[in-house]
Amino acid sequence: MKNRQKSIFYTLFLAITFTILIAVLIVSKIFYDQTKEHILKDINSDVKTSLLLLKNSIYPFMDSYSVHEYENLIANELNRKYTLAIVVEDYNMEKILDSKYLVGKINNNDRVEDYNQNDEVHQQKISNSYLYIKDDIYNQFGLKIGNIVIYASDDLVQEKLENIIKLSIIITLLSTILVLLVIFFVIHKIVQKPLSSIIKVINNKTDDGIPTNKIPTYNSKELAILSATLNNMICSIKESRYQLDKIANTDMLTNLGNRYKLIHDINNSTNPALAIINIDNFSELNDFYGYEIGDYIIKQVGQHISGLTRHINTSTYHIQGDEYVLFNHDIDKDEFEKNIHKLVNILADISVEIDEEDLNFNFTIGVSFESKDKILPTADMALKVAKRNNENIMIFSEEISLNREYENNIYWTKQIRGAIHDDSFIPVYQPIINNKTNKIEKYEALIRMRDEDKLISPFFFLEISKKTKYYSRITKIMIEKTFERFKNSDLEFSINLTIEDILNKEIKEYIYNMLIKYNIASRVVFEIVETESIENFEAVLGFINKIKKLGSKIAIDDFGTGYSNFDYLMRLNTDYIKIDGSLIKEIYKNKQAQAVVSTIVDFAKRMNIKTIAEFVENESIQNKVIELEIDYSQGYFFSEPKIDI
Repeated sequence: MKNRQKSIFYTLFLAITFTILIAVLIVSKIFYDQTKEHILKDINSDVKTSLLLLKNSIYPFMDSYSVHEYENLIANELNRKYTLAIVVEDYNMEKILDSKYLVGKINNNDRVEDYNQNDEVHQQKISNSYLYIKDDIYNQFGLKIGNIVIYASDDLVQEKLENIIKLSIIITLLSTILVLLVIFFVIHKIVQKPLSSIIKVINNKTDDGIPTNKIPTYNSKELAILSATLNNMICSIKESRYQLDKIANTDMLTNLGNRYKLIHDINNSTNPALAIINIDNFSELNDFYGYEIGDYIIKQVGQHISGLTRHINTSTYHIQGDEYVLFNHDIDKDEFEKNIHKLVNILADISVEIDEEDLNFNFTIGVSFESKDKILPTADMALKVAKRNNENIMIFSEEISLNREYENNIYWTKQIRGAIHDDSFIPVYQPIINNKTNKIEKYEALIRMRDEDKLISPFFFLEISKKTKYYSRITKIMIEKTFERFKNSDLEFSINLTIEDILNKEIKEYIYNMLIKYNIASRVVFEIVETESIENFEAVLGFINKIKKLGSKIAIDDFGTGYSNFDYLMRLNTDYIKIDGSLIKEIYKNKQAQAVVSTIVDFAKRMNIKTIAEFVENESIQNKVIELEIDYSQGYFFSEPKIDI
């Protein structure tokens, strides 16, 4: 009889253990399936959100042929956790280049690269993507100007699901062990009915797979323990789900809402107001202190801003780099604007202690009250205009819209394209006079665009050519035509080069090849402009040393203003100094200008560097130039730039 009782007890023990184990596995399986479905929905939602944001953000840049600008937008969107690649087909550029034109970025081993449709690695990654969404891009006039494709990866999903499986196994094992301990103390005659009740509660679940009700408590100590244990496990599952949602919506550096959370909140708003706050000149702090301190500053400033805005019922987000967003889903415009103006004064007092020194910051703010689909890009546009106008706050309106500028960019882009096609870019030449012999000794070549009987200054087209990638083609045209003009001449001539030209590998190789091809290097002077923007001195010096070995000379243009200094002259191994025209214009009547020029000339003589006075426009200026012993003169007093010389 005793043996039989023991057998029944263990049979019941094993049956109950098996039932509880199955119940735990059911909950784990439901949690796994629902979590997987939720994450995959997040991928779809994230891709669609990114697609919508990019469509609304890049079409102005596509219409203005500002390829670099929307390349940066694409690169920023790759920071999303599921995004594998973004590829834009630009119909405007295709019309210009007469070939398919793709611009894109792809994540390759945690490194953002330019998308290359001929790269086998890139194509393999694209073909293995979880999903892709493609849509057309229209400009503000409803014209189709391109399309965009966003590819999503499910690598992160698989990693999370593997972790969930591991977590489920651990929970199952721990729960089973705990259940065995509980069952050991359970009297067999009061076990069956409570367990049936527990299973019924577990099966009554929500769409997320989580039981809707708590498991009831029992008078029995053992069953009370079991009930509490399973309820704790259900609470843990709910907490785990909450933590997944929190990670998806939180910026890891600042613990503020991220871009995904912001887009979600914008979509659910009724009367939105949004402000983008940017830390002025943050890149300089980053370069000086390093990225770790930079991240610390971003985090501290974010905490300050969040604390300041909490009492006005406004949410704070960190969306990228040194930019924060303040957002209110339903607020009066005047009230929000009033709060922002108050905030500007308070932000001036924010400080972060670095190396026992308090750092203060200046901020620029762009504000928008536009509709939900336009509020973020228009606030960003207001921020850009505020930066340009050196203002603290700018509120978006059609009056400050950059559309006019985009229209101007489009016009000049077409003009540039047409001028290249029609061979209408030409050099003009202005003589440089030797002040001792009063004879023309050299010429400076200057770019112009021919428009029927007019010559258009580079003021109108040069900067836009840089935005649309025509600049290097214009530089090559200028070099080739100037070399061709002087190939049979004994005169020295000069061509302007920017630092951008010198750092462009293609342009450098072109210059080297042309110097060798025409065999006139000894008569070529390269005038370096914008020397205050030199950052990579080693690359610039490498170029200078190579062309000087070939026999060419170097001139520093516009010397004497801005960041010009004598150290540049020694480091760059200069042959000529072109004294800035703003000094030369005043030289015959301004004592300070005379003193500065006299210092430059004296230094140049000591360093065996020749000096050239620009903008010599009348006899009074020329007389003073000669008196100060400047070697050469150039300006309208002698001749305007001409096509024929």
